[in-house]
Amino acid sequence: MPLPHTAILRAISLRKNRSRVPTRLTPLRDIKRAVVLIDPAARDAIGVKTVISGFFAKMNIPVEMITPNRSNLNWLGFLKRKKRDEDLFISLYSSNRFEAKYEAKCSKASMKIGRYRIKKDVFDIIVSDTGGNVSSQTDVFNTIKEILIRID
Repeated sequence: MPLPHTAILRAISLRKNRSRVPTRLTPLRDIKRAVVLIDPAARDAIGVKTVISGFFAKMNIPVEMITPNRSNLNWLGFLKRKKRDEDLFISLYSSNRFEAKYEAKCSKASMKIGRYRIKKDVFDIIVSDTGGNVSSQTDVFNTIKEILIRID
């Protein structure tokens, strides 16, 4: 649990940096750049990168895979800001961690996909776990691939 002043500063930063770009379902042909947020605590955090890079290479879409860690998080607990220009944002986090929520809310992507609901409907598509079992990031990404291919 963050300290009270940390929570206040997080809320201020989130309000200030929140994306105001309207989102919608976007066909793959209109996506020029993708960002995928990978949960470093998941057991397949390394293996899922091969699946992600293979899919986006096949689709000829540049992808940036981000795995938050101590070196790229600031003292408030979100990624150190750098300019990104993505059309598609995917969060593979299975839990409501601050860094994942912050990146989802602040991404300027026109289409956002995640694994759980965030207030104010941040994600256009939610791929949730079934039967109370936590799915691997690889399984979730494979489902996301199928959905993306079907959007036209």
